[in-house]
Amino acid sequence: MVERGTGASPEPGSRLYGPVPALGPDLTITAYAVNLALGDGANPDQAIMNEVNEAIYRVLSLEDGHPGEIPTVQMFVTSSVLDGAGSAAMIHSLAGRAGIVPVPGLGLRFLISTVQNPWLTDTADGNFLPELMRVLRTSATRVAQEVTHRDGVTLAH
Repeated sequence: MVERGTGASPEPGSRLYGPVPALGPDLTITAYAVNLALGDGANPDQAIMNEVNEAIYRVLSLEDGHPGEIPTVQMFVTSSVLDGAGSAAMIHSLAGRAGIVPVPGLGLRFLISTVQNPWLTDTADGNFLPELMRVLRTSATRVAQEVTHRDGVTLAH
């Protein structure tokens, strides 16, 4: 954005700069990972945390879609893995926040949401973050029930 006539960018605090924070970015990328809350604390097993994030990805992606069909997925996410020596510090940081014990040589899977045009992602209620949280919570709860049943762990209530 430039000021008409001068070509200068508006300064923070100026009349022209005022609406900028409310407009938001034109590209927002949010990366996050989900871990299970068990009866005795956070799941400490990195492989199970990876399994949970992979399963959420499968629920909220086009991975299993069929060409020509309209997807019924409520929200699209992508996924990636932190691995290798260059990611060691990030893996340890995320592992500590998630409550898992990092396993050397095992990558750490995470999810990615990308909003390319915030104006198109506004909901009838405005901010789309509550909707993102609702869809993610519903999907994560479903996946947690499947994973805990299969792996024999007990979720916190």
